[in-house]
Amino acid sequence: LGGAAGFGRMGLRTFLYYVGTSLLAIVTGLILVNLLKPGVGVDLGLAAAPAKLAASMARFGDSPLQAVVRLLLDVVPANPFQAMMEGKILQIIFFCLLFGYFITRLPQGPRESLAGFFGSCFEVMMRLTHLVISFAPVGILALVSKTVATTGFKVLGGLGIYVVTVLLGLLIHAILTLPALLTLLARVNPRRHAEAMAPALMTAFSTSSSS
Repeated sequence: LGGAAGFGRMGLRTFLYYVGTSLLAIVTGLILVNLLKPGVGVDLGLAAAPAKLAASMARFGDSPLQAVVRLLLDVVPANPFQAMMEGKILQIIFFCLLFGYFITRLPQGPRESLAGFFGSCFEVMMRLTHLVISFAPVGILALVSKTVATTGFKVLGGLGIYVVTVLLGLLIHAILTLPALLTLLARVNPRRHAEAMAPALMTAFSTSSSS
């Protein structure tokens, strides 16, 4: 942002946008899953229960208010490096916004050094990401081959419904939800926005990466 003046406003907007769009995506997914019921009757041979699922659900408490309070407390990371290792996105965003704000409060020399350092780290991570992405098709082929070899081709019919469900959810979110937010909140023409974002969107679509 180039300074601390817009930090509070932009930080709040970033947080609300992330939570709001995530909530809309979750609701869309829940509606489609309950309508189409993908995976019902499909046995992938994955019998193990998700680790720590009961404990994860129990810690939010019994009431919606307790769940909201727990969620807000979870936004603040006890250890930002552990949050990065575990992929806790909200905690990472909170820490990065706070860290970025205090970078802007530094004298010019240290501020420029840190900005240059993190800019260089970003470039390195993008190169590493592209290297990993180049191996993704091989990994996906291996996973699908193992599943088919274990369960047979009959599993592909059930997975087809799952694929349709995912694609429908993505289309609803991309064609209805996000353009509506652009129009109502940002006052931006969705078509112009899509045209300007086309290179980034094509990269994300073709690599299945958020980089």
